[in-house]
Parts: sequence; C-alpha cells; structure tokens
Amino acid sequence: MLLVIDMQESLARPQEEGDPRTRLLSTVKVLIQQARFHAIPVGYVWTPAATDGHYYAPAVDQPAKASGVLANDGILKDLAVLPKDFLVTKPSWSAFNHTSLPFHLASLRAHTLVLTGISTNLSIESTARDAYDHRFDVIAISDAMLGTSRDEHFFTLTRVFPRISRVMTSTQFITWLSKPQKGSGHV
Repeated sequence: MLLVIDMQESLARPQEEGDPRTRLLSTVKVLIQQARFHAIPVGYVWTPAATDGHYYAPAVDQPAKASGVLANDGILKDLAVLPKDFLVTKPSWSAFNHTSLPFHLASLRAHTLVLTGISTNLSIESTARDAYDHRFDVIAISDAMLGTSRDEHFFTLTRVFPRISRVMTSTQFITWLSKPQKGSGHV
C-alpha cells in the first residue's frame, strides 16, 4: 500500500521557484501513477488543524514549526484522489494513532507500506516506527519525502529508517515493482 502522508495544501503547496516541494509533488505523482498501474492501493493521510478543540496538544520544549500553519484544506488537488483511494485523518504524527488506517490495512490484507510525503522525521518516521512495531514491511522512498530540515531528513534516512525499513529512491522502487515478488500478500 502506498501511503501519501500530509501532502495537504497548507504544508505541501510549492510557494516559489526552486521550492523543494515542487520536486516532491512531481515524484509523489509518479509514484501514485505507478501504484495504480500495479494495482497497489493508495491511501492519503492528512492532519487537520487543531483549532477546533478536539485535539489536546501536549506541552513540549520545541513545538513543531508546522503546528501554526495547518489548515483544514485537505489533500493537494494536484494529486487527484480517486473514489477507490482512501483517506485517513490523523490527530497526531503517526498514521496509526487513533485512525482508520489499521482497518484499511486489515481489509486489504496489506503487508507492506510504502511511505512518502511530509515530514520525514516527524509523521513519516512515527508511522514507520508504528508499522514496524505492527510487523509490516516498510519501504521509505527517500526522494519522495521532505524533512523539517535537511539534517533531520538525512538523519532519519540514514540512521533510523535502515533499522525499521528498506530505503529506496523512487526509481529503485519502480524497478522493484516490475520484478516478481516473493509471497502472495499485497503491497
């Protein structure tokens, strides 16, 4: 299953020329296209603004920078969510925490999660850790995610993900998709 995490208007919309979100959006679009071609389910995960009083935000020394930017504006329209795709609203970093994701994974008999989106070292890493703890195979697509900083992105890709997932570029993943896979489960 391909999970597209927090590719929502208020976080992922490119703002200027040279914005790294332009490359990210292009890469994610290609991965979605490839997933659909290979009949791999696509799920979109997004985080609503916490201004409605439904979510308690614990006190921390260094709040995430994006916390003041989120809006209830949904997934980027450029990604064209299809009726067969599913949408998961998450109240915290991990897509597993108090969401419908476990239900979707069980109903699809998925055993592999392919992770893309924003942010490498927060939502994607938290989701990858939970997926690993739930015994899913995880594939982190290194050029289809952005971190809160270049250093944090690099640290997660080189120090955390190799212990809980396979790390591939989008090109490596597309090549991997075209090879016969062992086992009878679904990606």
